[in-house]
Order: sequence, then structure tokens, then C-alpha cells
Amino acid sequence: MSTETHGDFPLTDIQRHLETAGWDTFLHEGLLASREDADGHYRLKVDRSGRVYLRRIFPAGASTGKTLVRGGRAYAWHRQAQETREVAIQ
Repeated sequence: MSTETHGDFPLTDIQRHLETAGWDTFLHEGLLASREDADGHYRLKVDRSGRVYLRRIFPAGASTGKTLVRGGRAYAWHRQAQETREVAIQ
């Protein structure tokens, strides 16, 4: 595995692996990656020293919706509860 010049964590190797697995990635001062699928939205951040932060946002129940009519205009109203889980490791 290669290493980065500004740190010893192999961000470009991790970026390549995540892109192969279907993640959208951006490499700047660290690595940012995101992915959305049926299980929720994932956001991953890795800094050059190897600290990893992962956030997952997913539905926490059934969504509800209805149509509201005000002043002769119809408005769609939608409500969905979400749960967020975060993990930080090094």
C-alpha cells in the first residue's frame, strides 16, 4: 500500500476501493465519501492521520403524507422520521 506525502494513511488506496464499491468520493485535505441506497444515506470522512468518521441516516418508521388545501391551492405534506448514527474510530 502506498502512503500520502502529508501523512501516513493511504487515502488514495481507500478512495479507489470505495469508488469500486459504488461510493462517490472527493480527496482534498482528507477523504470524503458518500453513498445512498435502500438502507439509508452514508457519509464517510477520513483524515490523513487515520481518524475515520461514519454517519448513517435512515428512515425510523413509516412516512405519512396528506394533501392540504389552503386558499384554493393544494399542498402536498410529507413527514418522515429519520435516525442518525455516528461512529468515530482511529
